[in-house]
Amino acid sequence: MFLQANRVLVNFLVAIILLSNSVAKIAANTADQSSETITIYNGTSATLQAAIVRLNGSGTIVVKGIISIDESICTPLAITLDVKKGARFNLRGIAILGIGGPLKAGLYAIFNSPVVFLEKSVSIVKPEWFANVFGNDDLAINYALLSAGTIPVKLTNDVRVDSVILMNSDQTLVFENATIYPSSPMKGGAVIKNRNDKDSNITIVGGLIDGTNVSNTAYDAILLTGVDNALIRDVVAKDVHITASKDSGNFHLIDCTNSILQNVQAHGTWKMGIKVDGGSCNTIRGGYFTGTHDSGIGAIDSPNMHVKGVYVDSCGTSDASNITMNLQDGIFENSISINASGKTNGNGLTIGHEGYPAFNAIIRNNLFINNATKGVWSQGSTNTDISILNNIIMANGKGSKHPNSAGVTVYFGALRTLIQGNEILGNIRGVNLTNTSSTTSIIDNRITNSDLYGIDNDGISSTISSNYLSNRKNIFNDTKFTNLTDTKNIKVDLNLVDYNSLKRVKWLTDLQKEVLNRFVNQL
Repeated sequence: MFLQANRVLVNFLVAIILLSNSVAKIAANTADQSSETITIYNGTSATLQAAIVRLNGSGTIVVKGIISIDESICTPLAITLDVKKGARFNLRGIAILGIGGPLKAGLYAIFNSPVVFLEKSVSIVKPEWFANVFGNDDLAINYALLSAGTIPVKLTNDVRVDSVILMNSDQTLVFENATIYPSSPMKGGAVIKNRNDKDSNITIVGGLIDGTNVSNTAYDAILLTGVDNALIRDVVAKDVHITASKDSGNFHLIDCTNSILQNVQAHGTWKMGIKVDGGSCNTIRGGYFTGTHDSGIGAIDSPNMHVKGVYVDSCGTSDASNITMNLQDGIFENSISINASGKTNGNGLTIGHEGYPAFNAIIRNNLFINNATKGVWSQGSTNTDISILNNIIMANGKGSKHPNSAGVTVYFGALRTLIQGNEILGNIRGVNLTNTSSTTSIIDNRITNSDLYGIDNDGISSTISSNYLSNRKNIFNDTKFTNLTDTKNIKVDLNLVDYNSLKRVKWLTDLQKEVLNRFVNQL
């Protein structure tokens, strides 16, 4: 069955060159206008050609039977094909059917193989026109994409697939609230991926990829490799299982550039919700992630990344962080990371990996609340110039026995970290500087109500200045700290915090206000 399908695809790609002569010949018959309608039933390419000639290139051909396309043919721009339910074009051999004018058909199968839609012939191509060709809907979607060229393909009905859907450059696939149900096992390593080693301008919009009822399956939801200017928007992945032997993600970008993941969601998935490997200048904008086995979002070796407005809740169920990335010249902002549950690595945000340092990174205007160990963890012996600015960092590490748990932890050699303008409230420790973290500046923060210490300082050449500190122990200088600069801090005994004042912070988004209000009301 699959060998037969592959032969059809190969024949289509090889024979498409033969269409050009047919297009030129038929397009010449478009000069005269007519409102005439001709109905044809069973026939061949010759039958269709006779109808075109009779209409003098303009009018409507109603198809009510089976037309065998045994020679390549293309309908003119001014002829509408009105294909009724039960009718079909059966393409034979290497013959190609070109659609030059409008096509009227419902959500039912009318083609048994790919066709060629000329530019502007139709506004969308429907996979349902190719459905049930061999009993597997991924082939119908692939036929639609092969036929469409750069015309958008829109899927309306829910489908089951057992093999990969392949996209070329400049193609758009839209799920109109449709669901793809992967079968077991998936073939091809992903539900949707790009066809070539290098592609560009691929767009995937809307819909749900639902692996809830599939067991023992390993695949990505969407895998793009070497793609420039991709857009994946409003797609949800639910209970999609990723191969356990490698880092991967439901939305997986490998060596992509200038690509955007916008308002995607991943829930209950294996490994990561989003994984970005390599490439540069990629953007994650919005999105909601819950219950992923590994981090909700992970990125490695991908400079100039911008992450804005994501919401990550209770991810990293395998003892991973909600979010893990080695930001290089990147920005993480206006986001929410709450309820990471791991006993060791249950961090709201982990910045840097051993061997993959973070540098020149900005973390600003975020909520990090109620994560099991750390709100923000800057780790890695080569992390440099990390700025943690104007965040609300609350109730992280409560009850944790991990020695580095805190609202913010700067760890193991990180150099020139700036922690400024943050609300760091009610964490097990406010800020934790470990031995060999160097030249950390803690400036103009409000650090209050920590269970142990406001600042646990075991760093090299730390600067602690102009902070408001209200903790049982405001600054605890551990055994290996050196060269501390401690100036202009306001240090007072522990007092009650007006948590409601946080709601008036100017940079809060509406979603951040909603989450913060819910948390404060629980206190």
